[in-house]
Amino acid sequence: MKRVFLFLVFTAIAVTGGGAQEKAKNTITGGLDLGIWTGFSVDYERVLFDGFLGKGQFALGVEAGQDTLLIFPANFFDVQAKWYPWSGKFYADLGLGYAHLWIVPATMITGGVGWKIDVGKPNGFVLDFGATFDYFASISEFDESEFDELVSANIRAKAQIGYSW
Repeated sequence: MKRVFLFLVFTAIAVTGGGAQEKAKNTITGGLDLGIWTGFSVDYERVLFDGFLGKGQFALGVEAGQDTLLIFPANFFDVQAKWYPWSGKFYADLGLGYAHLWIVPATMITGGVGWKIDVGKPNGFVLDFGATFDYFASISEFDESEFDELVSANIRAKAQIGYSW
């Protein structure tokens, strides 16, 4: 038991960089999606490079959520690359993922812009506001005449609260 505990502690230190950091490296947020499809989503991201293209940061993250159009649910999961051109405030992202639109499995391409605001001290609570465009294309086999029926898009505004460390 003692070895397992020590392994977990050392793994946590290695992943997080060992303690207090000048800038937050990890962020987890969750909140509302408001758009054609409305619902909620949860995001996690990790900054990989500081000083990316000047003072910017480059981060990789994942997003998962559920949105609804009337009574039709859409569950989604995507992997995102985020670029913060001015030291972690404003960002642009591009992602690729999977969605299940009611009964139709689909690939998902997503892109967006946003603004992350530190509330109080750095490495603490954050507010994240953004706009996202999602494009869905069916994975199922179909012929080209049915293509219009099996493609969907969504524009959503995101309002999230989270924590950075």
